[in-house]
Amino acid sequence: MGSRNLLAIGLVMGGVVGAGIFSLPYAFVQVGLGKSLLYLGFLTAISIITYFLYAEVLLNTPGRRNFVGLATYYFGKVGEVISFSSSVAIVFLVLFIYLILASRFISLIWPNVSPPFTVLPFWLLASVSAFFNIKKLV
Repeated sequence: MGSRNLLAIGLVMGGVVGAGIFSLPYAFVQVGLGKSLLYLGFLTAISIITYFLYAEVLLNTPGRRNFVGLATYYFGKVGEVISFSSSVAIVFLVLFIYLILASRFISLIWPNVSPPFTVLPFWLLASVSAFFNIKKLV
């Protein structure tokens, strides 16, 4: 397995696990261990099936395609617009969740600092890092 594959696996794992790792313990406490394990198993199975279906479509589509490219190939311009718009919306929502989490974590360290001043340094650091090579970030 080459370094390019490891990079892709790392990006997918980071996106899948992401901020959810912080909410899982809270959800387990609220729902209970038994139900949580059932939900986790069910959602894991759905995720695995979804990724296998996506991989099957990728393997059977000619050329190198990504999510937006697949939507364009199979659904035309409407698919391109919907897939691109949903991808952009997802990125913004995920970044927004990370800003909320950063604010909560920083307020635990510095409780007397107001939230805008706790989020701004994190946002600035994350924004500046976007201009660097993706391999350095991973």
